[in-house]
Amino acid sequence: GVPGELHIGGVGLARGYLNRPELTQEKFIINPFGSGRLYKTGDLARYLTDGNIEYLGRIDNQVKIRGFRIELGEIEALLSRHDDVQICCVIAREETSGNTCTERLALSEVERSRSKRLVAYVVPQKEVTCTERSRSTPTTDELRQFLSNKLPGYMVPSVFVKLESLPLTPNGKVDRRALPNPDLQQELSDYVMPNTEVETIIAGIWQQALKVEKVGIYNNFFELGGHSLLLVRINQQLQEIFGLELSIVDMFDYPTVHSLSKYLNIKLKKEYTIKENTYRTQSHSESKTLRNQQLESRQQYRSQRKR
Repeated sequence: GVPGELHIGGVGLARGYLNRPELTQEKFIINPFGSGRLYKTGDLARYLTDGNIEYLGRIDNQVKIRGFRIELGEIEALLSRHDDVQICCVIAREETSGNTCTERLALSEVERSRSKRLVAYVVPQKEVTCTERSRSTPTTDELRQFLSNKLPGYMVPSVFVKLESLPLTPNGKVDRRALPNPDLQQELSDYVMPNTEVETIIAGIWQQALKVEKVGIYNNFFELGGHSLLLVRINQQLQEIFGLELSIVDMFDYPTVHSLSKYLNIKLKKEYTIKENTYRTQSHSESKTLRNQQLESRQQYRSQRKR
């Protein structure tokens, strides 16, 4: 079912909060489906096909990124189903690179929404409990593909950070404020410069879109802060430059400059072969037509001379 806030009602429902009339009015609402009142739990849940209710997290974990309202608990619940994930946590972080503190304070709510990106923190299963398939820590590409198969692109985290454990509050809950920032500089330190013309063009477009100084051919677009809206813009630029049809799915499948350039080179060769074959077919057809015209002209000339 569709995720939504869990409400509780019935004869066992409390009357309200003691000496807190404003909070009581906010949390205890009139039951629109019958008599009595309902209590807004603040929990995010949904119905499963077997009639059971699945708990997804807290409603206050709902965020808005680039115009999309996202339930972080829904992503966490799905990511937790991966066989090699022990526990996980997903948060929305503001991208602060290139902005001063004053500039960030001046950002509107819409601009803040656009500057956020999803970050997933994952504690892998211990090696002895990993699946027979991997027997190792799941890679970022595996986790991203796992979510991409089940969620829309805007709900797939840009970055996956692997930790030995998640920081906890004294109450035993995940301390989201204590989660470390993704190490973008580490990602950029693994820099390998472009070697071909296609790699150079792609890297240049990514640098402009991501607002980073340099992009190596093995750096992952999403781990550098890329997201689906940027991907659409880059996709349009690449199609205009190379004159090729390129889908958004292709961009997800080839998230590095190196892998995308190899894919584009294959498509360019196919396009060239198709055009070459078309040209040869046209040339052969034109030559044949010309020969037929010449033959007809000769026959006409001969018949005229006989007369």
